[in-house]
Amino acid sequence: MDNIPFKLVAVNSFSDLQRQFARNVLDEEFASTQVSVVLINCGATVNLKSYLNLPDSCTALVIDCHRPFDLTNTHFSNTNVSPMDSGILIPAADSCR
Repeated sequence: MDNIPFKLVAVNSFSDLQRQFARNVLDEEFASTQVSVVLINCGATVNLKSYLNLPDSCTALVIDCHRPFDLTNTHFSNTNVSPMDSGILIPAADSCR
């Protein structure tokens, strides 16, 4: 993959997601690195920014069929989380007024 380091981690629960995120992203090794996390079929229904303690250097792309989305994930001020629905980025909640 053109020297782009990546890691694939399977999780089976929200607590497992939290534990793996802390182990693989919040580790001191990645503290100053821009990290992107892709969550497939998990994460849309919880406030990811607070649940995972997302650092500013981390972006989470959420591709999830579960509903309803936690509105905090779609709020314009939450620049760390980008939920997708049918391949389309969901507009920020405040821009839908």
